[in-house]
Amino acid sequence: MEYKYRPSKNPPQKNQAQPRGKNKLHETIKARKDNLWTASIIFSFIVFLYTINYGITGFVTYQTNIESELNNTVKELVETTNALAETESDKVECLTDLTSEKSSLASCQNNLKKGKSDIVSCESSLSTANSKLTDSNQQLNTCNNDKTSIESMLQDRETSYNELLRNSVINTCCSVFDVRAGNIVSWSLQDNAISCDTGTNTINCTG
Repeated sequence: MEYKYRPSKNPPQKNQAQPRGKNKLHETIKARKDNLWTASIIFSFIVFLYTINYGITGFVTYQTNIESELNNTVKELVETTNALAETESDKVECLTDLTSEKSSLASCQNNLKKGKSDIVSCESSLSTANSKLTDSNQQLNTCNNDKTSIESMLQDRETSYNELLRNSVINTCCSVFDVRAGNIVSWSLQDNAISCDTGTNTINCTG
């Protein structure tokens, strides 16, 4: 059988003063631990307060920045609203001008249509007038030709009449002696009758 050492449950105490020293050391260590723990808690609390204070300061600063940005945004919104109102006013004015221009354009188109109709009417009237002018020119040419013919006929008749009158005056107012002598006698025409030796008309009896 193998032998095993078994310490007794209540070993004999060699010295009674040794447990008191250990207790003091233990109490000192415990007190230091308590102090360190307390200091650690206080330090942690101070850090916590500092962190909270920094966070609160940052939050206040952030809130101030947010309020500033919000105020700027509101200001920009007001300016944008005013600009939008001015734009709407300009839009209404432009729409009014556009309506007026459309009305003017419609009036111009109506006038243009009327003008085109008047032009067509004028062209038709001009064509009719040109046709009448052509007819009138033709009639004028005909009249001129007739006038020339009549004037020529009148000239021929006048020549024939003067020749006939001359022969009649010679036969009436000139004697054989006057014809032979080549005398000049006076004559006149009164009531389509020849009067000799009167008037201012003269004739050479020799012809």
